[in-house]
Amino acid sequence: MSPLRLLAWILPLVLLALVSLSYLRKERRPAAPAEPQVAAGIEDEASGYPRDVRMPEGGTAHLTERPKRVVVANASLMDTVTAIWPPSRLAAIPVQALTWSTIARRPEPFGALPRFERFDAEEIFALKPDLVICTTLSSAETVSALQQAGVTVFRLPLPEELDGARRDLALIATVLGVEARAQEFDERLQERIEALIRDVGDRTGLRAAFYVHDGSEGWSSGARTPAEEILRIAGLDNATSSAGHIGSVRLSFEELVAMDPELIVVPSAFGEEDGQTAALLRSESALASMQAVKRNRIVPLHPSLFATSSIEIVTAAEELAKAVDELLVSSRRNGR
Repeated sequence: MSPLRLLAWILPLVLLALVSLSYLRKERRPAAPAEPQVAAGIEDEASGYPRDVRMPEGGTAHLTERPKRVVVANASLMDTVTAIWPPSRLAAIPVQALTWSTIARRPEPFGALPRFERFDAEEIFALKPDLVICTTLSSAETVSALQQAGVTVFRLPLPEELDGARRDLALIATVLGVEARAQEFDERLQERIEALIRDVGDRTGLRAAFYVHDGSEGWSSGARTPAEEILRIAGLDNATSSAGHIGSVRLSFEELVAMDPELIVVPSAFGEEDGQTAALLRSESALASMQAVKRNRIVPLHPSLFATSSIEIVTAAEELAKAVDELLVSSRRNGR
């Protein structure tokens, strides 16, 4: 079994390898939340080029004109780019985005774009990009080779909280020259966050834990992780951080039972009702005493939301809040 894609910002790609083996069944996509749609063109926005944009970790990206063929290196960054940038100006998408980004749930029209398997200099250069957007964890060798070939590369650290993801949105918009569009998106994002906080209802104070298991070991997300942000915005307490854990942590059955969260959030099988982790929780005798198991309070999230570290944290919180509310209504109806 390949390593886990951890939820913490320093290991976001590890969880991808873990759960991807479990999610090969046909996808049934959940309904898309209300979000502004990306316009077909961007000719209405002022150019403002050439421009220099400073990168958070140092260095400057110089752009002589608005990019026309953008390559985005990973799924998390695809969430942000596709919120404000038309597919006609993307040269290709990483195959991981078909599982781990918003494209997995709303593929049209991005799913028709060319795809690339690896962030490899030769493979990326063949796409003829005029801008590559990647993370500071992306291959330094590939970044150097692309820059030497004259390709502008813009690097961003992966955020561990929503504020960082929103800063990424503003920075990427500056590079792409779509600041007004990003501001509009961010304002709507704030409205959605405020609506979640305002309508928290019976979710207040419920102790929840993100949990994934590959058949040999389990992982959860403590403090300073995107998962904690999702729980917080949805009005839920993070049982894993309350137990003293920071970042993404291995969690034994004994530790999970000792935490005894009232809700457990698991990755679904491409939006289907049940996935590998949920099935294990319901069948493992060592976990039968947990209140989340006894009361059937196991909530699935699409993998692209379960493992997000982007502005899709808000969508994940919305989907989680909706699922928890439905679960609480069902529990009251059944007397649990």
